[in-house]
Amino acid sequence: MNIDEKILNQIISNEFEIDFIEITLTQQTDKDPIIYSGSGSIYQSKDGVLELKMYHKFKNLAKETAHGFQHYEPGKIISEENYFTLE
Repeated sequence: MNIDEKILNQIISNEFEIDFIEITLTQQTDKDPIIYSGSGSIYQSKDGVLELKMYHKFKNLAKETAHGFQHYEPGKIISEENYFTLE
């Protein structure tokens, strides 16, 4: 992706957005990873933070939603299986 003047102006003004036909998030674990897949977009919030909006059809509701309800103790290292790769 080339960053032209139009995209640069969108980033500066916190209005950047790019749509995807297919986004895949894969949990970083060797054993039975959670995989979210669907269309969506990456966009900038009014504060300039990049955010992900994705439409995923659940295959295993209990497994795929349980990960989102985990709480992490401040100051502790977050283990590798709590991270996802984005394609």
